[in-house]
Amino acid sequence: MKLLKKIAPFAISALMLGATLGGAAALNIKDWKTEFTSTDTAIVVGTGVTDAGDMAAALKVAQAVGIDTTTTQLSGESYYIEKTSNKFNFGNNITDLVTSIDDTELPTLLAEGTFSDANSATFDYTQDLTFATGIQLKYFSDSSYDDSEPTLGFHLLADGAILNYTLDFRSNPDWDDGDLETASIDIMGKTYYISDVIEATGAITLLDASDTQTIDEGASATIGGKVVTVSFIDSTSKVKLVVDGVTTGSLSEGAVYSLGGGKYVGVKDVMYVAKDTGTSKVELTFGNGKIEIINGENVEINDKDVDDLTAVVSNTTTLASITLKWIPEEESFITTKDSITLPGFETITLGITEFVFPAEENIKIASADEAVEITVPITSGDAKIPLIYLNASYPTYFTGQGAESGKALETSTTSYLVFNESQDDEAFIATWVSGEDSETYYLKADVYDDTNDINYTRVTDLVTGDYVCEDVEDTKDCDVSSNLVLTANHINYTSDDKAVNFTAGTGVNFYKIYSKEGLLIYAPHSTSGTAGYFNTSAGSNLTTYVIEMDEEDKDGTLAGGEELNITVGVSSNNKTSVTAITSTWLGGNYLELESEDDTYVGYAASDLATKVSWDTSADEDWATVTYHGEESYGKVYVAGSGSTSSTSWAPVSDSETSLYTGKNIVVIGGTAVNKVARKMLGLDEATPVYGTEAGWITNTGVGENEGILWMKDNPYTTGKYALLVAGYSGTDTEKAGDYLTITGKGDQIAKEKFVLDTVANIESS
Repeated sequence: MKLLKKIAPFAISALMLGATLGGAAALNIKDWKTEFTSTDTAIVVGTGVTDAGDMAAALKVAQAVGIDTTTTQLSGESYYIEKTSNKFNFGNNITDLVTSIDDTELPTLLAEGTFSDANSATFDYTQDLTFATGIQLKYFSDSSYDDSEPTLGFHLLADGAILNYTLDFRSNPDWDDGDLETASIDIMGKTYYISDVIEATGAITLLDASDTQTIDEGASATIGGKVVTVSFIDSTSKVKLVVDGVTTGSLSEGAVYSLGGGKYVGVKDVMYVAKDTGTSKVELTFGNGKIEIINGENVEINDKDVDDLTAVVSNTTTLASITLKWIPEEESFITTKDSITLPGFETITLGITEFVFPAEENIKIASADEAVEITVPITSGDAKIPLIYLNASYPTYFTGQGAESGKALETSTTSYLVFNESQDDEAFIATWVSGEDSETYYLKADVYDDTNDINYTRVTDLVTGDYVCEDVEDTKDCDVSSNLVLTANHINYTSDDKAVNFTAGTGVNFYKIYSKEGLLIYAPHSTSGTAGYFNTSAGSNLTTYVIEMDEEDKDGTLAGGEELNITVGVSSNNKTSVTAITSTWLGGNYLELESEDDTYVGYAASDLATKVSWDTSADEDWATVTYHGEESYGKVYVAGSGSTSSTSWAPVSDSETSLYTGKNIVVIGGTAVNKVARKMLGLDEATPVYGTEAGWITNTGVGENEGILWMKDNPYTTGKYALLVAGYSGTDTEKAGDYLTITGKGDQIAKEKFVLDTVANIESS
């Protein structure tokens, strides 16, 4: 058996009969944006490269392609709402993962504390956040957010609860103004001074105690930007202050005096000493705001209601707990662009740093005029597979499998498949499945004999153009791969009957297509009651057909996830068109992406969140299924006020081969710094080649003050492209990137190779 023997070019043409082969067709630089999409492109720089020019070029190209160049990272105290075994999947509610959090998750913000009352008695307490039900991570569109642009995130309805904050005493202090007033308590990481308690209404007044000072009678201090002088203290423990020249009335312990602008000074302790024995003192607390917590009412900040925050004070003769209920009166939104913060206290933030999609594998279902064609990445590369076609006469309906009459796609739901060249069989599908692993190949067989009249068959991979086996005799095996084995039985070779009957090896079938990442697509076949059934019986006049697909589940079980159905039909031009797409959708249904685009986007309500785009702008509609391969999720967080976020982006390093294999690549920087550039030019990947060296000059013709744009076949992935953006120096590389992306001239270069004069900004002579 001879494996992977190349077919001669004329043999490829005869075998393929018009099918697309592995090598990418020639592409001019001006066409790059059409082929290089945000989900199918990697920007590759040299490992360890920090040159400002290279990095600037990488960023500009990424932005031109539409790659998201924002990655948010939190610093400070924060907690991601997720578990090791369960991420925050789309469609999840917060309470699907956690119902409440405490000091285990936020040890500072929600620290356990000890409260000392005015009599120095101590009482332990805990703090926690309890989340409301129904806060769902979904795909939404709302006129109140981003001009109705469909968005992933949380859409929180008006008057919908978000969470409760609770401070709960383990042993309860007396509910008595004499015991509580003038004491301090830590709430959500901030210290507050209790300036007043009203027993009858369950009211507590807090002062944000950001600064405390003890001042002698007659002395002055600067507090909160104000000069405060203690002018008089009397034996009744009252004090008069002079604040920036203005004298207050007599203030008792617990009294609060407004400094204006939401700032207050509170009298915490008056220490009167007889004038003949010593100096009286007063302890003052300065705060940025006064907070009034009244049972059953909105919290008040600086004498104004906080409409979204309601207090519950649990007290009888003792104080048991304080709860703050966060219920916004207006709708609100949490996305990667917008977070929400607990009003008034400004201590708790809910947000999303990013959405994680492990892979972005695109499967396209489109019209090839009278045929429905699916483009899908399978084991040996991207395959364009014509599934079914329309008849050539009126009335128009689906009449056969394959590209057209005379070019049939052969499938079978049994353990054997007959491939008959004499009956116009053009291609067949063979798939191996074992557990969570799968392989799919798009193949063609032909039969022949030798001078001894011994019949043989050989099988061609229609994606690569290679033989996977040849000279296979009757009853012998064809090893398509080490896993996928076919046995050739009943090989016939006569003038009117050139056929081979293949028997499937272990785990092999002839009607299931698995993408590289594991999406199952059922090919059309004639077995009623089985997914993919294509009814072409006499009189059926089939005008629609449903392409059925099954996701994996998050544990990798093949076909264990959500089902997607793509319905194809007949357009007004009597060509094939996608007419409907159904699944269980995140957010309920399709949402228009942009009104002028006529493109609808949906995400499957599943752990993998498969994305479907349906373009209805042309006469024949088409769809793209973006399959993520593994569990997809949002990085949803709760953060304290001390947390900060930062944004950054990094292109793919040339050492991270797995991150750019299978994609179109934009290669930033030349052969001195980027091994992929060396690979593109046929040089040794491991050996840098500098601008003054022959390997660079003879291959590119680029010298000082020059840059290059060069579109070539991808040296790592058959059927994909590589675009070199490089220069003699990093500055030249940046200017080449500018020419491609910013000037608009890159979209006009109708050639594969373009050398730029980076000084004159014109094509180099």
